[in-house]
Amino acid sequence: MGHEAMGEVIELGAGVRTFRRSQRVVLVPGACCAGMDRPQLCPMCRHGLPLLCLNRDEFIPRLAEGGGWSEELVRHESQLIPVPEAVTDEQAVLVEPLACSVHAIMRRPPSPGDSVIVIGCGMIGLGMILALRALATPVRIIAIARHPHQAAQARAMGADVVLSEQSTDLYDRLASELSTEVRERGLNNRLLHNGAAVVYDAVGSGATLHHALRWTRPRGAVVVEGITPRPAPFDCSTIWLREIDLVGSHGHGLEQYESRRIHTFSLVLGWIKAGKLNPDALVSHRFPLQEYKSAIRAADGKARSKATKVLLQMPGHA
Repeated sequence: MGHEAMGEVIELGAGVRTFRRSQRVVLVPGACCAGMDRPQLCPMCRHGLPLLCLNRDEFIPRLAEGGGWSEELVRHESQLIPVPEAVTDEQAVLVEPLACSVHAIMRRPPSPGDSVIVIGCGMIGLGMILALRALATPVRIIAIARHPHQAAQARAMGADVVLSEQSTDLYDRLASELSTEVRERGLNNRLLHNGAAVVYDAVGSGATLHHALRWTRPRGAVVVEGITPRPAPFDCSTIWLREIDLVGSHGHGLEQYESRRIHTFSLVLGWIKAGKLNPDALVSHRFPLQEYKSAIRAADGKARSKATKVLLQMPGHA
């Protein structure tokens, strides 16, 4: 909490040349070489992947610099991205989680005509559906949702088919949607004979990884963006048996898009500005800063509150 933030520049350091006062910016979270003023960048930072910075463990945060829940904060200019005028404040504050979703899709973009599966329809999974549609590659999207309100949102974001993870015949339903069949040797040893081209796992648990590897076609890919503490062990034999690529995705960085290198934040902002991606429906709750306890309860109890993204508004900000 607190790393998804946008604000306005009110003061500049003596050496800053890339920003001006009153300019709106979004925060690029995380420690990196530039943010620590290191004279030499590590290989990951030089490659445009600061969240993989090899020196990040040396970073010691200073409380006085503030964070996303502060009325003011101080950051290195490399950790800020300007917001275009056509993008609203609420859209801008969603750029960071949307960038995580986009980065995952860009790690293994689908090809025209592919069928893909998105596991999990929280903020990241819904962002993946939006990103797939923003790419404008003709694909069929099958989403797996936990809660009914998430299923409704997945359809609104552009999923072709939404199935419940609670379904007892989920393998059979997926097989029907993908025009294939279920091969099995007992209930715990099942797979789709010719599954999806790519499965994007926005949950990242042992259970979802187990299923994702069995819902992927031979030589397909599973992209893992979800973060689950201590995921349970899973059977990874399908990785070698069917030559499946297991791809990790962490945050955001420089992407290869339309023959150019562009930061994920800038790509998302450009898509919003151009009308290719509309995140407005993702904001489900808004609270003033002083009601932060209610905000945390809403964000922590999504099944009860039906929250997708909960926003805190600073004093004086409507």
